[in-house]
Order: sequence, then C-alpha cells, then structure tokens
Amino acid sequence: MRRFRDLLKPDPGSSPKDEQERASNGLADAVAGSNLRWWKKGETVLTEGKGLLLAVAPYSQYDLTLLDLLDESLGSEHSPAVRVYVFNLLDYDSFEQLGPDFPGLAEAHQTPLASLWESGSAVKVASGKQARDLAAEALGLPADDLQRRIVAETPESRNGIESELTTHCTRTTPEDGQ
Repeated sequence: MRRFRDLLKPDPGSSPKDEQERASNGLADAVAGSNLRWWKKGETVLTEGKGLLLAVAPYSQYDLTLLDLLDESLGSEHSPAVRVYVFNLLDYDSFEQLGPDFPGLAEAHQTPLASLWESGSAVKVASGKQARDLAAEALGLPADDLQRRIVAETPESRNGIESELTTHCTRTTPEDGQ
C-alpha cells in the first residue's frame, strides 16, 4: 500500500505548493490509518518499552516512502515489539522546540529526525540517512536494504529537487557525514 506516498501524488490542476500543503494536512490522517502512531506536540516522552519517534517533512517523497516501508514492516507477521511514532516537522516553529524529543541533536540538515527511546530515555538520536538507519535498526531491518528500497520506490519529483536528494542521500562524504 502506498498510503503516504500518495499524499504527494501529482494532480494536474495543482501547483507543487498545493500538493505539499495537501500532504502536510493529510499526514495525521494517513498515520491514523496505518500501523504507525501519531505524536502530538508536547506529548510526554515515551516512558514504557521501546519506541521510535520520527519527525518527517511531508513534502519529502523520501520521508513518505520511508513511512510506507515502516508501515509495511509493522504490518507483517514478524512485526517487532517497537512502537513507531510520527509527527509533522512543520508543526514545530524552531529547531529548539525539538530538543526534548531529540536530546543531543545539535543540528539537522536532512530529514527525517529519529530518536530511539527505551524506558523513558533516548538511547540514540539521528537525522538524515543515519535516522533512516536507526529506523531500520529499531525494526530489525537491514539498513542497506531499506535505503535501496527508499531510493528505488520514491516517485520522481516534478521539480527535480528529489533527484538531487537521491544523490545526496545515497553517498557518504566526510564533510557532511550523510
């Protein structure tokens, strides 16, 4: 199922801005109809068990493809015992507001943001490719396979920005650590 990727499905009568607003407005409903959970701004930190918190950019085909693949994994017979919470990064006004949910993350140049919580404490925090790798680890998936699927299954963008991100997301350079 392509529940999340369809949020940015091109509509001949709309602009990219309209599509991005539609994706942003529809993200919570898409999460509600999935195996993922919606995180509300200001909610208390995960206090029991293991949980993964993801801040996604609803305008990113890569983030939406990641959510589809995580949803698929959580819906399988061998679903891991981890709860995956999602929120719209655009619901926060500043990076500082993210601090309690992503402790120790000084800056983020790419989405998603991820924090893995166990028994009320953040044990790992990451952004960009490292966040996707952390999501794979939390769900017991091979990180390289997840990354390959994200790149292969992400729809082409109408404005070319996604193509630039594909190159950036799949290479590692000492300067950016991505």
